[in-house]
Amino acid sequence: SPLRWILHHIRPPSNHLFFHAALAAVGTDIGHIFLKYFLNMSTSAQQNTPVDSAALSEELQKLDMSAAAAVASTTAFTNALDSNSASPRLPHSRNSISSISTPPDSPVMKVGPGALIDTKSVLNCKRCNTKFGVTTRKHHCRACGNVFCAMCVCKKYHLGEAHGYPNDKTKKHRLCAACYCNVVLIDYEQNPGTFPPMPDYDEVEMEMSAAAFEMSQTPASKWTMKTNKNGASISVMNVEGSPLYAVKSVCTIKAPLLKCFQMYRDISLWRHWQPDLHECTTISRPRSHSEVLYVAYKLPVVDNRDSSMYSVVKDGLFEDPTQPAKRIMAKSVVHPLLPGVSGWVRADLHVSLTVFEQEAPGVTKFTSYVHADPKGMIPSKLTNQMVSRTTDQILFMATYMAKSDYKYQEEP
Repeated sequence: SPLRWILHHIRPPSNHLFFHAALAAVGTDIGHIFLKYFLNMSTSAQQNTPVDSAALSEELQKLDMSAAAAVASTTAFTNALDSNSASPRLPHSRNSISSISTPPDSPVMKVGPGALIDTKSVLNCKRCNTKFGVTTRKHHCRACGNVFCAMCVCKKYHLGEAHGYPNDKTKKHRLCAACYCNVVLIDYEQNPGTFPPMPDYDEVEMEMSAAAFEMSQTPASKWTMKTNKNGASISVMNVEGSPLYAVKSVCTIKAPLLKCFQMYRDISLWRHWQPDLHECTTISRPRSHSEVLYVAYKLPVVDNRDSSMYSVVKDGLFEDPTQPAKRIMAKSVVHPLLPGVSGWVRADLHVSLTVFEQEAPGVTKFTSYVHADPKGMIPSKLTNQMVSRTTDQILFMATYMAKSDYKYQEEP
């Protein structure tokens, strides 16, 4: 049936999974639109009449992009992952997994199938606190034995004798986010040859910096403004060799530069402007100024998205490093501790550059450049129509940063 086809095959567009995913604001509406579109397509095929694609495009343009209209999905995030590493940590950020350790919210992992927690006394998911009921079933993490909802144990990985299971790598078990990271890490350290190699961070950073510099120096005449609402503007640009637009977002935040930058770096705050964000975890910190992130979005109707990326922080602007500004660059990487998750579509972030620049004392200019590929089946034309619909989300972010009493750290 058309509905079954949609549920299993539709991949919606997503813009900028790392910073302000457009789909977080439009996931519900686009799901309903494409459901209606493909049902109409099926009816038209039976009646031998053409599909009214113009009507679909017009309906997309009329969408009210208020993020308040998006379906309230889970707003919990993975708990901080404990680490015994002595590597430097950035302020206001999650701990990294840089050594074998057990997260603070997880008991000893080697519980085995005979020591799972009794579900009868468990009323809420241990991770997101969702109440169990008829539509929300209980599931065990087969490593720590705790009880979670389906979304919080959506990852699967093989467990061996260390966890009380046969050494059968064809059999995979449900795991919570914390145990999944630890189990993969243990397997990687024991069998590194069976995993992809670690990224060459020097090469990744060089490619990322070159692409980010080129995009940021593109003349204004090559950008086409799509929206300008209450001081937040979205512009797009054609990219040679790609059917997908590059997207430029600009807004002014009435808050000091360091406050905006540090709030942006605090991934525990992302839920305030990304309602569909399901998980965001720091996997490793190769250097004091960089980290590898795993980000996942739970979306209604359409397939969920995730992404793994390398992020680097720099001071100043490309053209003048002495200017009071902060740059965050990001690019997708293949990381051995982040294998693909069954049922999730892994997006590709070609390049992302976010700049926080002091516009005046207590006022910060936010500029974001993104070129990303959602890796799905939706036509590029529709993807490009959706990327310009993030102004409300940007405004929510700017308002939250301005009004928050967040305690930021001054730099020497």
